[in-house]
Amino acid sequence: MSDIEIVPSLCVVPIVGLHPDGGCGPFLGTGSFVGEGKFLVTCEHVLSQWEGSYGISAHEDQPQIYVANTLHRNSNIDLACLKVDGYEPPYSFPLAEDEEIILNQHVCAFEYGTTETVAGHINFSPANRMGNVTRIRDLTDRFNGAGDHMLELSFPALKGASGAPIITWRPPFKLFGILSQNVARELHPSQVETIEDEGGNVEEVIKFYLPQGLAINVKHVRGLIGGIET
Repeated sequence: MSDIEIVPSLCVVPIVGLHPDGGCGPFLGTGSFVGEGKFLVTCEHVLSQWEGSYGISAHEDQPQIYVANTLHRNSNIDLACLKVDGYEPPYSFPLAEDEEIILNQHVCAFEYGTTETVAGHINFSPANRMGNVTRIRDLTDRFNGAGDHMLELSFPALKGASGAPIITWRPPFKLFGILSQNVARELHPSQVETIEDEGGNVEEVIKFYLPQGLAINVKHVRGLIGGIET
């Protein structure tokens, strides 16, 4: 297959809350268009931050806010599906099958975790993370249904990155999962060394590790939008 030119900011978008007058409210997280129905999928906990209506900001030369209507929310698997009025994404990520998730294959996450709000104005600042799936875990004791066959990633999930797609780095950019959180929410010391200098003074040197991101397995996305399509 020849390479497909994809503009990520037109397929992976920031989700915002909308004020009653239609104005843009707070930045909530990341969403992406997936499947043949071109559904907008994100984490359910992204939507739970706002009690009003939702929208997306599609980034072209002149970013525009589009209303996103909720089709289905499932807190057990922490996924939500929306349909966007008046916006036709140029591409929608196909869903990978279970056997296509390979641990040593490069994957990437285009996400809006570096977005900042300054003086009431949202500066959307997307970033692309790249790494691989390190292992597939059973974390149902911590994350309910979302923890079933959860993907552990070699890169972290920043605040605002929740809902970002984990996709293969080459066409056709198949969806492996939806970025949801970290294995550890905060940095924790991984090693503490005691060092004594020439004067006999003792000090501790603490080394930290970078949290690894977790993604909801694509099999849950298949179930979520499959029920809507039927």
